[in-house]
Amino acid sequence: MSNSITLGFINNYCAIVNTFTNGSLVSNMPVEYDPNLIEFYGNGGYAFFNDLIMQFAVDSVNNSTLILPGVQVEVKRFTDCGEYYPDADWGYWGNSGGFASSIMSQDISLVYPEVVGIIGTEYSTTAR
Repeated sequence: MSNSITLGFINNYCAIVNTFTNGSLVSNMPVEYDPNLIEFYGNGGYAFFNDLIMQFAVDSVNNSTLILPGVQVEVKRFTDCGEYYPDADWGYWGNSGGFASSIMSQDISLVYPEVVGIIGTEYSTTAR
């Protein structure tokens, strides 16, 4: 019998073309880099490659017999900026999401109780 845990990824998925959401939950995510859809140097590239690295880490854990044996790590993705919109690719300059970012993980844990940990590229100036 295999157990599973679910991690949440928070990212700027609004900058990736053809990414759709249900509320903040991302309902699809491209698994291959397409330079016609994702600008390498834009926020879409930043979001895509950060997601790729996080997914690689999860896949490494799932494929290891030494790390969390018998446990399957699942992933749910959450956008902190809504549905895709073109201006998101170049409109974010690294400013803190502030209070909204700091409460997003709490909201996720209430709405999706199966999510036991949250990983993301955002930060909050409210954290100490």
